Amino acid sequence: MATTDEMKNIAETIRKAQYGKDVREAIAKGFELLASKQDKVDGFLNSYGLDEDTLDEQ
Repeated sequence: MATTDEMKNIAETIRKAQYGKDVREAIAKGFELLASKQDKVDGFLNSYGLDEDTLDEQ
């Protein structure tokens, strides 16, 4: 999965693309929402001393 920073960069790249403004905004907001959700998951895992790699091993 892409990191939060990568998702934010994708959102900015899409905003600058040559698509219609509504399409660019919808896609960019989707990536920002994914980044936000990933931050929440990472925070939850960190609070228990876990990370995604730890979960993958199980």
